Amino acid sequence: MAGQLTKRAVLLAKIQTAEGSAATLDPSLNALLISDLSVNVDGEQIQRNFLRDSLSPLAHRLGRKLFNATFSFELKAGPALGARPEWSPIMRAAGMSETVTTATVTSIRTALLKWTASPVGGVNVFYVDLAAGGDPSITNPQIVRENGQDMRRATAIGTVGKGEFIYGDFDTLGFSTVYVRLSDNADPDSKALGFVETVAGATNITYDFRDTSHEYATIGIYRDGILLNCVDSLIDITGLTYNAGGTVIAQARLQSDYTTPTDVALPVGLYHTHLPPLAESMAFTFDAFATGVIPNFSVNFGNQLSERRDVNSPNGFKGFRYTGRTPTGQVTMEKELVATFPAYTRWENATEMAWSSVLGSTPQRITFSSPSVQITSIADADINGIDGWNLGLKFNAPALVKEFRIKLD
Repeated sequence: MAGQLTKRAVLLAKIQTAEGSAATLDPSLNALLISDLSVNVDGEQIQRNFLRDSLSPLAHRLGRKLFNATFSFELKAGPALGARPEWSPIMRAAGMSETVTTATVTSIRTALLKWTASPVGGVNVFYVDLAAGGDPSITNPQIVRENGQDMRRATAIGTVGKGEFIYGDFDTLGFSTVYVRLSDNADPDSKALGFVETVAGATNITYDFRDTSHEYATIGIYRDGILLNCVDSLIDITGLTYNAGGTVIAQARLQSDYTTPTDVALPVGLYHTHLPPLAESMAFTFDAFATGVIPNFSVNFGNQLSERRDVNSPNGFKGFRYTGRTPTGQVTMEKELVATFPAYTRWENATEMAWSSVLGSTPQRITFSSPSVQITSIADADINGIDGWNLGLKFNAPALVKEFRIKLD
């Protein structure tokens, strides 16, 4: 029964093709591990305070309605080079563009190729083959994409699940090939050309702030047996925090249109099983200064989400727009001599500094960077009895370079 298991929840997220067009969510492709989930409904109560012969209140009307939610997730890349992370739709709905740089993309359904049911892979597993039979000469892919969405790499041919692939010679075919199980269990040959593709070669993904053409996400929040379907979701990353020796955690604030919750079965989300990297050996650098002792650092996107009131829309409400952002941050560090790191001079001169730090190693490396960071405040900090600073930061965008970048390679 819903409500009895309060810690069971699944979150699915997918970018929409357009505002007002809900995306179809798939637990085998769109699941994200989250924590610290909190959801509330926000309705505008229209009071009817008319004078009459009674002091009792009249019934109110409910105007615009929306969902508010907050949750946290861990920041990890991969698992493969060029594979979109599970948090990709969250960052895109948070006002960032996603650029995938790929050396080689190969469609594995053409006039020369076909998909054949695999006897060893179990029901609904297919391997790519030449239409005339034989070796299709497809090298081991880093990624296989189903209709543009990254599939997960299975660990064994007998355990290929929905939305997963594996590469090898499992059918005594005399050649290695690609095996897939689509998320809807269909034969790939029943799909359009290019529905399934492989990715090989050097690949990286970058996330930069965008000023136009912002994207909306459909986010399904399943709590026990209740679905909160958040359509036209926009997000603010209120904290991207790393503590030395820990994992990097992002805190998200979501606002979306309201749809009446429904009773549904709790889906079984499929998640990447690789572990997140630790905040260690990160090469944290302000300009040329790279030897600071830094226990923690955080970034806040500062997205401004503005409501759109509209008499032509249901409930007088037409969703949200991004109308601004003010990225800020804070770094805690042990104090340095002026000759080593002139924090006060850089604050009083509003000096712009380049900043970067690196999390993990390739093929699951994440690089954070900014071309222009200014110190906005300096406050004393006690770091386990060691004299330190809390430095407030502001991120800027000089010329054509955006103020904050996340790069996966």
